[in-house]
Amino acid sequence: MRCPPRPPATATPTSRSAGSATSPALPRRPCLRELTACPPDQQSTRARPAGLAALHRIGRRPGETVDFLARSLGRAHSTTVRLVDRLEAQGLVERRPGSDGRSLALHLTPAGTRADNAAIAARAAVLGDVLAPLTRAERAELDRLLAKMLDALPASRDDKRRICRLCDVDACRRPSCPVADATAA
Repeated sequence: MRCPPRPPATATPTSRSAGSATSPALPRRPCLRELTACPPDQQSTRARPAGLAALHRIGRRPGETVDFLARSLGRAHSTTVRLVDRLEAQGLVERRPGSDGRSLALHLTPAGTRADNAAIAARAAVLGDVLAPLTRAERAELDRLLAKMLDALPASRDDKRRICRLCDVDACRRPSCPVADATAA
């Protein structure tokens, strides 16, 4: 199921109705699928949320194996192999000889790097729209509450990898990651 298209920018944020001649509709809030969707210029890659998460993990940890990726995504090894096969066929990922001579190391191709960067930028834009109504104080409070919630989630390093599979580590403003701190304890 696809999210409905965004309404025109002429909609006023004060209206609460579905739209009429006297009161235009509120701009539609982005849905969860938009937060994980492939950006329009990358849709030809057919990268679904799992594919985008895989691209992101491979881009942040180049040279890791399919087994590592499967644990990071919380997927079965065979499912992850098929996912990597599709990403490789799309020219987004390549397999290279691993460090132990038996395994294969995963790396993004230049097209994979572009797809990952485009997905990060698209997600940041949507999240920017979602957070726009909040004041600076409200954002700080939300940040504090989310850090507290994240601190309670992970039970293992694999849990951390699954939680953080789409993390933009460069955007983290904390001195340390609450998820990583929780798994280190």
